Amino acid sequence: MKKIAAILLTAVMMLTACAPKGQHVPSDNDTEEDKVTEITIPASYLDFTGNDAEETAEDYKAYCTDAAVQDGNVVLEVNEQQMQEILEMNQDFIDDALEDFQEENSQYSYELKDDFSGVVYRYDESIESGVQAKMLMGVTSMYVLNGIIESGNSDWSVEVTIENCHTGNAVAQGVLPDDSITFGQEEWETSYE
Repeated sequence: MKKIAAILLTAVMMLTACAPKGQHVPSDNDTEEDKVTEITIPASYLDFTGNDAEETAEDYKAYCTDAAVQDGNVVLEVNEQQMQEILEMNQDFIDDALEDFQEENSQYSYELKDDFSGVVYRYDESIESGVQAKMLMGVTSMYVLNGIIESGNSDWSVEVTIENCHTGNAVAQGVLPDDSITFGQEEWETSYE
């Protein structure tokens, strides 16, 4: 499971790169769309996703206006179009993963708060491990990244709740990145009581 999650995290970070635009040299004729904005992907997020700051910045350089490591954070420079493309690609990943999740079992459901403060995943212990990893790590990390981008606030946290889809009882809950969310057979059994 850890190996699958590590491979998934690498793929997830690559999915967040913007479409190629080349380097933009600011001028007096720049429109609002050309204005460059800084997005800080904090070290705490990189630690959570298991990504190296230098490698992440280097990956982004090929696609965004600029990317650099500052104090362990990755700082991206993007124009409005690039920012929207990042958000759109992240959302496409989320939508695809959620579709796979719900296709596995019609009783599976989810809730993503509009303010990026929390997610609830409702499923059971028979979920396929790859789908579970994609939900817990992939969807959660893309959801958090979109929150960072939209708010401009790199001081992030997200409450993650896993509920038994048959009973509505909590299986596990925590606030990332501070908490560790672990659960197993015992927690699933308790959720049926």
